[in-house]
Amino acid sequence: MRDLREVEDLLAAGEADDALVKGRSFEKKYPGDAEGREVTAISEHLMGARDEILARVERLLAAPGREKEAAKLAQVALRILPGDPKAASLLAKARTPGPDTA
Repeated sequence: MRDLREVEDLLAAGEADDALVKGRSFEKKYPGDAEGREVTAISEHLMGARDEILARVERLLAAPGREKEAAKLAQVALRILPGDPKAASLLAKARTPGPDTA
């Protein structure tokens, strides 16, 4: 089950989006495989968590004075999915001094 190991390796490397794609492909090939369903469910959970975190970051950035909290959460999203461009962009925005703090 090399395919399943590849999915697990992607998860371990923080590549949840790629793991999800590969996991879904694995599930199509082996619909009865419980481990494949489990790994795909983990990937889906991580991606959902990342999306919820980024939505929260955006809400925090819309509230003046909440930039530090937003930056911390953006860093959490980057730990879930390293290199995520949206999380990186929001982190940069949170770290950029606003007009009131400059």
